[in-house]
Amino acid sequence: MPPIKLPNRKTEVTVPLSDADRAQAGIELAHLLEDYAAAEQRQKDLKDQMKAQLGEIDSKIQSQRIKVTRGQELRTIDVLVTLYPEGVDGGDQPVVQEARADTGAIINTRAPYPDEIQGPLPEKEIGTAAEYGMKIAGETGVAQVSAGEGWEEMTSETDRKNAEDAARKEQEPPPPPEKKQRGRKRKVQ
Repeated sequence: MPPIKLPNRKTEVTVPLSDADRAQAGIELAHLLEDYAAAEQRQKDLKDQMKAQLGEIDSKIQSQRIKVTRGQELRTIDVLVTLYPEGVDGGDQPVVQEARADTGAIINTRAPYPDEIQGPLPEKEIGTAAEYGMKIAGETGVAQVSAGEGWEEMTSETDRKNAEDAARKEQEPPPPPEKKQRGRKRKVQ
């Protein structure tokens, strides 16, 4: 029987590469490695982005879970602060009460902070330290007044001298540094 011609097909065989073919394959390999590294970086970036989104959603879930479980939530509200210098309910110590601005409910009663006891200082002079100091300093008698016109009236003689001495020291040049001895000390016998 004579040979029968079948349709042609393709198959793979090992063939030696020319130098030009190897160089072209190296270039293609370099491009593929760059593409692979870029795809890995995109994957990492997407993972990081998804991880951040999942963390954000998880945080919201936990917050809502606490609200539902406890029936409460923490909110920032406006608070009215009132100082009672003579105390409340017959007390003799100064007290500060903090009340919700929206409902008026008292949320905290505490001792006043030092700046709350003192109150704001006046913008104008209102007399001597003795006249004003006892109003703002309470039992300590320490007046905090600004220097300005009438400064001599508002401070004691000692305070005025101390301020003058401090101003004079600021204007004096600093003393020269002490010279250091070089070499070793000798023992005296």
